Amino acid sequence: MALKFNKIQVDDLQFVYEEIEEKLRYIIKKSYSDWVPADVYVALKNKDADLYIGYEGDKNVGFIITSTQQNHGGGPTLYVWAAYQDPKCGYTKNGFELLERLAAELQADNIEFQTSREGWSKIAPDFGFKLVSYVYRKDM
Repeated sequence: MALKFNKIQVDDLQFVYEEIEEKLRYIIKKSYSDWVPADVYVALKNKDADLYIGYEGDKNVGFIITSTQQNHGGGPTLYVWAAYQDPKCGYTKNGFELLERLAAELQADNIEFQTSREGWSKIAPDFGFKLVSYVYRKDM
């Protein structure tokens, strides 16, 4: 079955946030984070971040939360705040493809995400990202 990402609008946030909040807590347990789920909710509600939920049919199989950071003297950076996928699914490539499309639409200079999880050191380079002090970046 194919994966489809839906961008969640602010008016629909209340209907899906509870689903992702548990996964945000899981992410925090697994790696260093300088945010709590309430920070994510506020950013989404204030339109300072965007939530994309991946669906396999009607089943929520993961999500990506992004924000835009303005660089001094350069173009914007697409920043991945948090991402999660059901461990039984193999949609990592789809998630990176979504990020590349979003970065192209934004005309971003790069994509960044920060993690202390060692597994990303094996996966991120396959998609063109380089480790920069635990911040993975792909220049566009």
